[in-house]
Amino acid sequence: MSTSDLELFVTDLHQEIHDRANRDDGEGVMGFQQEEFTAWCLEQLSDPEVGEIVDWQLSYHAGYGVLVYGYGVNEEDGVLDLFTTIYTQAQPPERVGKEEVDTAFKRLQTFAQKALDGLHTSMDDASPAHDMCLRIFESRPLIRRVRFFLFTDGRTTVKSRDKGRLGDLECSFHVWDIERLHRNTTSGQEIDPIVVDFSRYGEPVPCLRAPEPLKLMPDGYEACLAIFPGQVLARIFEDHGARLLERNVRAFLQVKGQINKGIRDTIIRKPVHFLAYNNGISATAASIEYVMLPGGQLAISQIHDLQIVNGGQTTASLFHALQDKCSLDGIYVQAKLTIVSPERMAGMVPLISKYANSQNKVSDADLAANDEFHVNIEKLSRITWAPAAPDSFKETRWFYERARGQYPDEKTRARRAGVSALKKFVDTYPLQQRFTKTDVAKYINAWEQLPHIVSLGAQKNFNHLGARMDKGERVQVTAHYYQHLVAKGILFRETEKIVQAQRFGGFRANIVAYALALLSHTTGRRVDLDAIWRRQSLSPALREAIEILSHAVHAVIMDPKVGTNIGEWAKKEQCWQLVRQLKVPLPDELEADLAAWKDTEAPTPTTRAASGATSDDPRVAEVMGVPSETWSHLAKWMRRTGKMDLVYLTMVSNLASTARRRTVPTQRQAETGLILLEEARALGFRDPS
Repeated sequence: MSTSDLELFVTDLHQEIHDRANRDDGEGVMGFQQEEFTAWCLEQLSDPEVGEIVDWQLSYHAGYGVLVYGYGVNEEDGVLDLFTTIYTQAQPPERVGKEEVDTAFKRLQTFAQKALDGLHTSMDDASPAHDMCLRIFESRPLIRRVRFFLFTDGRTTVKSRDKGRLGDLECSFHVWDIERLHRNTTSGQEIDPIVVDFSRYGEPVPCLRAPEPLKLMPDGYEACLAIFPGQVLARIFEDHGARLLERNVRAFLQVKGQINKGIRDTIIRKPVHFLAYNNGISATAASIEYVMLPGGQLAISQIHDLQIVNGGQTTASLFHALQDKCSLDGIYVQAKLTIVSPERMAGMVPLISKYANSQNKVSDADLAANDEFHVNIEKLSRITWAPAAPDSFKETRWFYERARGQYPDEKTRARRAGVSALKKFVDTYPLQQRFTKTDVAKYINAWEQLPHIVSLGAQKNFNHLGARMDKGERVQVTAHYYQHLVAKGILFRETEKIVQAQRFGGFRANIVAYALALLSHTTGRRVDLDAIWRRQSLSPALREAIEILSHAVHAVIMDPKVGTNIGEWAKKEQCWQLVRQLKVPLPDELEADLAAWKDTEAPTPTTRAASGATSDDPRVAEVMGVPSETWSHLAKWMRRTGKMDLVYLTMVSNLASTARRRTVPTQRQAETGLILLEEARALGFRDPS
């Protein structure tokens, strides 16, 4: 990494943080820049390709001896994450000394102890910091480890610290300075390849290497077989978490659950039979270091860039058993290790994943992770010109970053080609028009009226979208689909600005997702996406409507009906059920921004009923927007009042079931259902509130 590359990266990063901090009303004070830098770092670490952080929320709190910028709770792994930031805006980057690093971590530790002890009881209930402290306090029985993260745009020689303890909790410390951020943001590779040193877990593991001719063959490779003690494998997972799993398998497990009941039963009841019953793991590595044991047996001392591509449930189940104080004595796991050079890693690892056997079969569709969908979006983003924005006379393109680091890598390539090439790249692909896989998932799921899923966090929301696509038909990514996707992105980003300008004080991400979902629901998905694409902006009427809706959803989000934690409340479907029942008057001028039914876009991913009806039929789409509670109440109303022919009662009950299952009704069901609903309302039926 050259100094010039780093300095250019810092310049671009500072500009991006400045732009993000100024996106509401142009004031962009330092406090906002600190928070935006923290958010930027967390976005990198929660990328599905990285998986370092599963869940996070920005939440600033400062006091005597404490300073924290955000937190995350991963209940599945029993991990509490706390984040702090040293953001200097210095160019070139300043040195951040050991004393500053120690002070930052000490403030985090002090906050952690106070939050675990009940700091929320002395706070205003409406503050985001109260929600953070309450969430930490309520999660205390599940927390086993605390990870402290320091992000800085400076340089530091303090790259790591020894583990510590906070009462009975194990603590680890993670420093992300500008050099580390640059290295891992621009490379597109897995963050800091995992190095396993078996001396930390007892002793080297005996192994059997594959015959030498295998390596010498065309397209050859090295391989070895080993038997890992179960406790060693569990502790390796404890140290590295889901990053240990190859990313497609990681996404699969996060959607479908990590603990296999059969594996757990064997661990508890017949540990000595575990090796016989279990298929073991398949893993890849960039290199392996060997030693010779006293008896002449070859053994593995270190594995560099370890990735488990098969056997993720085995590994995770052993880890959870260890955390639950189950004995792993007598448990052994067979392991096949394939040594793959870095240049062949991207191509070979998915194939090993695909063809390996496992206890809980990962299908081709699971492993594909909807690659075709993302590849097609990427292709269209490189050839589709967007109309000039209102404040510009130039057509531009949106840059879809399918793989982490593509945009900075392309920009660096253009910079090295000369000033004119760099100017052409920046003019064609403005930084503010870059979007990622997790962005796409947010745009789609918010529009699809799943704000509670969006509120789960970037990684879980992305995985949820992939799981839904795998269950339904593949989306045809046409030029028109791509334009509508970008329009949803414009809608989402402009909503972020509108919500930030309201100064709600917290939970912006939740309010944005819910406001857009309510807009989609209230208008029957009729917002004219073609018009947004043509303008590359929102109309005044649409902006006013979003502002009105944001205040309506804010009131519901800030008044939890389940528990007292606002952030967790926003993740529950019940929260969305209440929000979508809101009847919010919108400006009359908004009608000009609504498309005719024939022009509206189908829900994504497209599904098909057995009859052949699809959700792009406007009548079907309208019926799918009616909550199951409405149909259930209609059925009860029909029985109670006798105002309608009860011959249609079965039809209404079927529509209630269809809505609950989120399946597509037939065209006949849709047509009849709309007629019945209209007639019932005319006779006095009122939707449940």
